[in-house]
Amino acid sequence: MSRHNYPTASQRIREIGIRKVLGAGAPHLVSLLSREFIVLVLLSTLIAPPVAGGRWGMHQWLQEFAYQTTMPWGLYMLSGFAAIIIALLTVSFQAIRKARANSVDSLKAQ
Repeated sequence: MSRHNYPTASQRIREIGIRKVLGAGAPHLVSLLSREFIVLVLLSTLIAPPVAGGRWGMHQWLQEFAYQTTMPWGLYMLSGFAAIIIALLTVSFQAIRKARANSVDSLKAQ
C-alpha cells in the first residue's frame, strides 16, 4: 500500500521562499497551499454520508424510537460547509504566516 505524502506549509518553507523571491504574492501562496487541503475536505464530505449509514440506515434506526424525526440533507451540507470553512481558515492562517516570513531566512534554513 503506497502512502501519499502531501507536503504541508512547514515542509514547503524553501519552496515558499523561492516563490516569494520570484515575485509571488501572499494571495497566490495562500491559494497554492490551500488547494490540496480543500480538495481533500471536499472529497471526505462527499464520502462521509454514505459511509456513516446514509439516510436509509439512519431511517431504519430511528424507527425504533417512540419520538421520530428525519435527518434532512441540509444537515449534511451544513456540516460539510462548516468543515470546508474551518479547513480554509486554518490553512490560510498558516499560509499567511509563512508568506509573511522573511524569504531569506526560509532559504537559509534547512
